[in-house]
Amino acid sequence: MILDLIVQAPSVADLSNEDLTAQILKALGTKSKAEILAEVTDLVANEVRLRRRAETRAIEQGGTPADSTKARRDILSESFFVSPERGYVTWGEATIDDHLTRAAYLRHLVSGTLATADKHERTAKLLRSKGAKCLLDLGQVAA
Repeated sequence: MILDLIVQAPSVADLSNEDLTAQILKALGTKSKAEILAEVTDLVANEVRLRRRAETRAIEQGGTPADSTKARRDILSESFFVSPERGYVTWGEATIDDHLTRAAYLRHLVSGTLATADKHERTAKLLRSKGAKCLLDLGQVAA
C-alpha cells in the first residue's frame, strides 16, 4: 500500500518528503497495528538490505566501514531466491549449484523479454526499409 501511494503519485519528484509522508500517514490511519507493521516491515527490510550492500560494496572497493566484519556477516546472512524448486538460501550457504541454478532461472525469466526486444528491433528494421513510420503505414491487415 505504501509503495502503491508512491507509484500512484502524479510525480514523486514533485512531492516533498513531508507531503508524501503525510499522505502515507493519512492512509495508514485507517489500518490496524498489524497491517501497519506488515507495510513498514518490507520497506525497512529493503532499506537495511540496501545499506548493508552499500557497506559491503565499500569494503570491496577498498573502503573500510566502521565494522567491516559485521557488514560481511550481514550480507552472508541475507537470503535470495534460487528457483521455484529450491526456494530461498542465504548468500553464505549458497552452493555453486545454487548460484548456477539462480543464474539459469534469471536467464529463463529474461528470455521472453529478450525475444520481445528482438521482435521490436526486427519490426523497426522492416519499417525503416519500407520508409514507413508505423505498421499501419504498410497497409491494411486482413481481419
